[in-house]
Amino acid sequence: EEDHRAAKQKKAAEKAKAAAAAAAAWVPTPPKKSTAATIETKAGSDGAQALNAGTPFKRVDDQYWGDVAMKDGGAIADNSYEGAFGAA
Repeated sequence: EEDHRAAKQKKAAEKAKAAAAAAAAWVPTPPKKSTAATIETKAGSDGAQALNAGTPFKRVDDQYWGDVAMKDGGAIADNSYEGAFGAA
């Protein structure tokens, strides 16, 4: 049993030494060169496709939806029950 333990410890030490040597020899892979692409977005689109061109993500087209919101009165619109459904 002691021979088995000693052999197991020797094998573990060899594996650890090999792993340390591999870690010391590791070199990171250089980044791939990216190609720049120009992507046009249309009014009312979500802008997600613009991520490929390196432009920041924009959930919605704020110019388009801002105009849509303002045509109905914007922030000062009547948002009450009576304004939405009429007098009860």
